[in-house]
Amino acid sequence: MKIDLKYLKKNLDLNKFIKALNKTHNWGNDKDLYYIYLESCSTSEISGDALSDYISTKLYNIFDDSFFSGRFLPLISKNFKLIKTNFVSDTFDEYEEKREHWIHQVVSSKINKIFYVIVYQGYDYTNDGYYVHKKFTEKEKALDYIKNRKKEIWQRYYKNRDKNLDPLRIVFENGTKFKSLPDRYKKDKKVIYAAMARDPKVLKYADESIKKDKAFILEVIKLSPSVLKYADSSLKKDKLFIQEVVRQDGSALEYVHPILKKDKSIVLAAVKSKGWSILYADKSLTKDKLVVMEAVKSDGGSLEYVDESLKKNKSVVLEAVKSYGTALEDAHESLKKDKSVVLVAVKADADALEFAHKSLKKDKLFISKLVKYWGTALEFADESIKKNKLIVLQAIKQDGLALEFADNKLKKDHFVALAAVKQNRGALKFVDESIRKDIEGKLQDSFIRQAAINRNKFST
Repeated sequence: MKIDLKYLKKNLDLNKFIKALNKTHNWGNDKDLYYIYLESCSTSEISGDALSDYISTKLYNIFDDSFFSGRFLPLISKNFKLIKTNFVSDTFDEYEEKREHWIHQVVSSKINKIFYVIVYQGYDYTNDGYYVHKKFTEKEKALDYIKNRKKEIWQRYYKNRDKNLDPLRIVFENGTKFKSLPDRYKKDKKVIYAAMARDPKVLKYADESIKKDKAFILEVIKLSPSVLKYADSSLKKDKLFIQEVVRQDGSALEYVHPILKKDKSIVLAAVKSKGWSILYADKSLTKDKLVVMEAVKSDGGSLEYVDESLKKNKSVVLEAVKSYGTALEDAHESLKKDKSVVLVAVKADADALEFAHKSLKKDKLFISKLVKYWGTALEFADESIKKNKLIVLQAIKQDGLALEFADNKLKKDHFVALAAVKQNRGALKFVDESIRKDIEGKLQDSFIRQAAINRNKFST
């Protein structure tokens, strides 16, 4: 006999099932609701107990997941609708595998207009209970009940376990558990610091006195600049305090009061620490050349966030591309045609050539000069350049792997291919397949000859 969900839905006696649901329980260590359901699907041909034996592992796993998620009743009948679930567990059990947990589910029934509170209760993930705990005629009362029930369970845990609680061990294992610790630990700096070392965001759950403590905030800001987000608002306006914070980590500028984002001295201190923090400065300061120069000195990539007027400034752009070649992408078009700027950029990063003006990518003399610094800059040169044997030879002399970007005809050229693999044996994979074995043989012969020469030198 095939027992699937379709069969069970067809044979479900909903009235019988609802009658059984109306019997509430305070505790359980068996999946009572599941067995009530099977009994309500029984027929003259097959009992509820027998049905259990015919349920496939696959179908039972679907049911099992739905017990936990609260979707069991909606799964078996359209009469039911899941309203809300609340999860609470014993997070302070000494042994994780013995964690006890409850899931309170509010499920509505159309037929009798009842809101059921269903509980999934587990301990050690065995002997789990699944039963109807309460029933209400009003949804809000059902929701209030599971909310208060969750508080009651936590309070019971605190009462029973607070004496033996080891808060440092708890937050060391999982910083987010700080949120659920008793209030007295919300003022304990050692516990708070240990928790923040795992998750800096937990400062938001600390006592207000801690959030106002300048010395403590300065210490924990080293863990993450986002700590400032959860500090007291008065500190975010304190100029002297913020000056010290952004000296430690400029990216904390994101969380300071808007007034201080307009303060030049504050923003200068921030961009000297982290150039890209200019992203969080007031727009007026992204036009200030002194601030911008300090930002691009610290991080060339911060050119992306400065005002357009300074992206035309050659001295600013040169400072940026000197350390961060691909910042050329954010320079004004006029400077992408400037050979001196592009040369500095490519010296820093071969990939910078990608952002140069197309006229420079076709300039033989200019590209010939560039590939002497970075052979792989050939990748972004014009196709006409990639066909130029002399320039390709210059590129592979610097880096044999530049052969990858040469024209296919030159990958078949024995002289070019051999020169590339002599410079870097890894270039062999870019040699055309038609000559690859020949080049590999010549390279091997070259090594043998050189080895013989070296032996003769040492023997004489």
